Amino acid sequence: MGYNATVVVLVDQLDRIEKTPDFGKQLADAIRAKLNDPSERHISAPYVAGQTQVIETHHADHMMVVAVGGNTGQILGWGGGYRSDPDEMIKWLNADRLRRKREAKNQPEPREARP
Repeated sequence: MGYNATVVVLVDQLDRIEKTPDFGKQLADAIRAKLNDPSERHISAPYVAGQTQVIETHHADHMMVVAVGGNTGQILGWGGGYRSDPDEMIKWLNADRLRRKREAKNQPEPREARP
């Protein structure tokens, strides 16, 4: 399998999207930028292409749980394999969030925060 991208399209801007001759190139460039920057791949800082936002990219074998609203999206976490049912996705999402909290606790304090 390949990769997937989560993209938020601002529906009230469809007329503007329609009139943008290079919209497809802008969107492809934004997806490539998100995909090619490993530090940003699963971070909710969107790459903007016209009236869209590329929220995240991930390998197609996996499910990413993303919440969408307020003209943007936020990555909630990993939802297991692509064949996961909704209950399994919630289980994997909770496990992923707990793992990230544990990892954050084990990170050393930033230098500027140290006395």
